[in-house]
Amino acid sequence: MTGQAVAVAADTNLIRHPPPRRYLTALEELRGRRVAILPMVDRELQGQLPRQAATYIRRLCHRAGMNAGETVTAAQAAGSAAEEWWDDERGRNSTAYTHMPDQGAAHYAKAIAALPDEAFLDDSPNDHVIYAQAWTHGIDVLASRNRRT
Repeated sequence: MTGQAVAVAADTNLIRHPPPRRYLTALEELRGRRVAILPMVDRELQGQLPRQAATYIRRLCHRAGMNAGETVTAAQAAGSAAEEWWDDERGRNSTAYTHMPDQGAAHYAKAIAALPDEAFLDDSPNDHVIYAQAWTHGIDVLASRNRRT
């Protein structure tokens, strides 16, 4: 972790979608802080960002009337580019994110067990892990209900 202050961690939905991600990171940077990326959020994004980019490109290709081969090639390229972008965000000094170190499942287990089940209305089992990781690292979570809210 760098010397810059970290005050908030974003859930996967907020980081995955460009408008809220841009707003959140710009706001935190104006405050002189970075957005923490928790280990579970990082793992989710490594899978979701390439799929999201590929899906978006497939829709564009369909609207443009491209053939199946061109669509597959474009979707694969978009998925690879999204994966490369996220990998680059991990290593750049100028990124708005601070990737929190993964302290291992055993380290987070006690926090996971202490979280009340009624606080989690979604079906994602990873939400418990995300909150436990934030709690363990002493960081508040800025969360969204889903990508449409």
